[in-house]
Amino acid sequence: MSKASRLPIMRNLLPILLILPALSAQPSVPANGETPTGLRTYPYVWQGMVQAGVAGFAANLPASGAPTPTNSGGAMPIAVLEWPVGQSTYYAWWTWVLPAGYPANTPIRYSVESRCKAGACDSTHANIVTLGLGCAGGAALDSPATANSSPINVVNGAAALRTITAGALTPGRGGLPACAAGNRVWVKMTVDTKTNKPTGPFHLVSVSFSVPGSM
Repeated sequence: MSKASRLPIMRNLLPILLILPALSAQPSVPANGETPTGLRTYPYVWQGMVQAGVAGFAANLPASGAPTPTNSGGAMPIAVLEWPVGQSTYYAWWTWVLPAGYPANTPIRYSVESRCKAGACDSTHANIVTLGLGCAGGAALDSPATANSSPINVVNGAAALRTITAGALTPGRGGLPACAAGNRVWVKMTVDTKTNKPTGPFHLVSVSFSVPGSM
């Protein structure tokens, strides 16, 4: 084929080649249809970090009544946040800004990875975990108003095996505040290790939240 005869074909192919990258960049839609077309899921993940045996955890803690950042022990320890036994009010919290395009009052999904302390594990008595939600536009970053969701009973896995607790906070329902795109959201976790009398502390390994939104 001569160079002259190939030119019309190349001119026809060029627009197609320019369109393909744009199509491949479109956000995918899960098969279950939970995220509407044009939206993507924004995950927010916090977990423990250890360097040279020093434990740290990506969480906000109050000046008093706070769980303790520590490491899990063992040959290859990881950082955990420890709620001691015999108390009902210790808490930690996380905060971020809801993305643009977040549909108002869409559920905020969570996944909590926890375990009990090796050597002191109580896999019989439930820890009572309560998640509080706060949401405000342009609010100060301290003293947010939060409302609690229904408590969740979390029973530790035997022999300190991990336990995954998943669910959703639905703004605007069940006494929870309304949330909208651009709002700052707070999620406050309180763990009661007193009421059900567990004999070992509660360890938080990681926590993640996810919300839909658009660019």
